[in-house]
Amino acid sequence: MIHAGVAEPPSLEARLARAERATIRERTARLEAERIAEHGLRTLYESKQRLQLLQHITGVANRARTIAEALGTALEAICERMNWTIGNVLMVSADRTYVEGCNIWRANDASGVMAFVEASRRMRFPIGEGLPGRVFATGRSEWIANPGHSAMFVRAPEAIRCDLGTGCAFPVLAGDEVVAVLEFYMRQAVPEDPEIVEILEQASIQLGRVFERDRAQRALIHDALHDPLTGLPNRALFNDRLQESFERLTPARRHALAVLVLDLDGFKQVNDTLGHHAGDRVLIRVGRALSDALTLLEQRPGTDLDGIRFSPARMGGDEFTVLVEDLAGEDLAQHGAIDAIATALHRALDENLGSVSEPAQVGASIGYAIGSAVHASVDQLLRDADLAMYEAKAGGRGRTVGFTDALGDTLRDRARLTNELREGIERCEFELDYQPIVTLDSAKSVCGFEALVRWNHPVRGRLLPAEFIAVAESSGLILYLGDWVLREACRTAASWPAPGGQAPFISINIAARQFAQPGFAARVRQIVLETGVEPTRIRLELTESTAIVDIDHTCAVIQEIRKWGVQTSLDDFGTGFSSLSSLHRLPFDVLKIDRSFVMAMDGNGKGDGIVRAIVALARTIGMTIVAEGIETPAQAELLIGLGCELGQGYHFGRPALASQTAALLER
Repeated sequence: MIHAGVAEPPSLEARLARAERATIRERTARLEAERIAEHGLRTLYESKQRLQLLQHITGVANRARTIAEALGTALEAICERMNWTIGNVLMVSADRTYVEGCNIWRANDASGVMAFVEASRRMRFPIGEGLPGRVFATGRSEWIANPGHSAMFVRAPEAIRCDLGTGCAFPVLAGDEVVAVLEFYMRQAVPEDPEIVEILEQASIQLGRVFERDRAQRALIHDALHDPLTGLPNRALFNDRLQESFERLTPARRHALAVLVLDLDGFKQVNDTLGHHAGDRVLIRVGRALSDALTLLEQRPGTDLDGIRFSPARMGGDEFTVLVEDLAGEDLAQHGAIDAIATALHRALDENLGSVSEPAQVGASIGYAIGSAVHASVDQLLRDADLAMYEAKAGGRGRTVGFTDALGDTLRDRARLTNELREGIERCEFELDYQPIVTLDSAKSVCGFEALVRWNHPVRGRLLPAEFIAVAESSGLILYLGDWVLREACRTAASWPAPGGQAPFISINIAARQFAQPGFAARVRQIVLETGVEPTRIRLELTESTAIVDIDHTCAVIQEIRKWGVQTSLDDFGTGFSSLSSLHRLPFDVLKIDRSFVMAMDGNGKGDGIVRAIVALARTIGMTIVAEGIETPAQAELLIGLGCELGQGYHFGRPALASQTAALLER
């Protein structure tokens, strides 16, 4: 019985249906929750894997010793962990006009995709062409679906044949510059995944660091091996190349190798007159001129220089070298080829240095040596080339000298003499002879002496200046020897008696390098004061060639020492290169007529006329005249008749020791 207002309980069937619906909802919710959890875990796992991939590539970039190693290892890791079927690397060309496959690739299943790999390994893509070309042009990554059916895809036939469904490419950036392109392909058709794109872009950035590091290392190596001013290889790189070439040749084939050494003529004058910035411009121009000239020589097939290779370098200062490789022919032909090379270099320097070095004239002295079986090391080859260069420089400007056995003997003798000369100066082996200078009048009285240095060599005996002065000048030892001569001559002159109340003067030869030294005038004054000789009794003799090197300097020094009473004499007049205008400017007190003009006099010939003209010129300028080399009474009478005031020579007396001159004066 049902009472009014009371709900009847649900039936069993209704309760069962409700329970079943609740169970379905719970199951659905649980499955959804499991699906969400599984998706989240899978996403988390994939994210973790991609993060690990990026960390791995970062480590690869840090550890890789070369770009190829970094790219190859990274490509393998990306293909393996992200399931790409193919990975390929393309490098940007040196002129940055295209990208090209470099044979760094990876294929997970090579059997089915080799047609595409072969088409990609060495293929070239100009800017904007194909997938790699577009990435190179834009610097941005690109994703492409179904590459076989894309009109923009250059390798579409191969992509269809290999059943590729997805492709993408990413730029490798060094700073803002694309240096390589990575491309990946798989068979599945996969829509663009922003997370994958981001991971691969980050990987490309890490690989870009390898390129940046490689550039920095190359720059450091380049700077360490090249001259920063001219850009030419420096001494270290030149020596490495020379050593490598030397070791590659057997002793019998070393004649295929040669070294040229160039030392600039006039470069010091550029620095002194125009400044070091001008000197740097000259060096830059020299480097460029050498490089251009040698490049032209290498591009002349069918000539005697065909096949020869050149490597120029700057060794430091104003010295350059050229390594010559692959010389052919016999000895004379080789020397002829090197002479032709040197001539081309001289011409190139003349054409390129005119405007940049004016008013100084810059050229080069060139010495060279050709390899031979007797050269046991590159040091010996370089030594011979250096010796040849010094010989070229000693003979004047713009010369070329090749090393020969005869030259080697001469230079070794000179080097030995230089060492003996240095030891002789240290052991005080030198002494002075004094040749009388007399008045050319009826009295023929001694009025002065010329100091002449002699070397008491411990083996070769007493040597005259002609046997060692040239070596002393070229080695710089003339500075020490000349200083000793000046001091010893002044000391001796201070001790001479003064017959009739008039002490004789002393004439002292001054070398060019000695005269050019800064402070030379002060040095003369110091020696005069220390020895106690009267300054008016001193005559310093300079040759024409010394006097005109720097006329302004010569005038300044002469005027300075003249203030103290010291006189100067122009020696060997008529044998140098001075002009009448130069002679007029130079304030010499005495002019010495060279012995060659005296010997040419015969009483009615041209020789007499030359001496007469010199005497007239000297009188016009107000100079005292001394004739050298008078050996006969006839020569003395002729000179007296021409108006010459003083003379010296064997006719009046041979050079003698200081003790003998003192006795002569006493008589």
